[in-house]
Amino acid sequence: MSITGARVMVVFATDPGDVALDALSGSDNSPFTTAFASNVLNKKSFQQVMAAVSRDLERYAKERPGMKKQIPWRQSSWTEPLFLAGKPVRWAAPEEERTIRVPPP
Repeated sequence: MSITGARVMVVFATDPGDVALDALSGSDNSPFTTAFASNVLNKKSFQQVMAAVSRDLERYAKERPGMKKQIPWRQSSWTEPLFLAGKPVRWAAPEEERTIRVPPP
């Protein structure tokens, strides 16, 4: 799969050629969906959210002997941090966003 264009991000629950885990008994959601839902509302960049999802899935597999490891995979042409739940209070905007532009008189 190839992505073209700017500001495009595609996320898969597992890496290419693998099959994602389904919901386990007692849950309506897959491990990926559970991890994503528990992290997506944090005021962190999407890249940080996906790193947390990966760590949660790794921990999930370690806690269940015999369960295969699932590694989320993404392909992106996004060049700036992406925030789905809002920027954290201490987020420093890129220089061009911090510059005040005064219109000519």
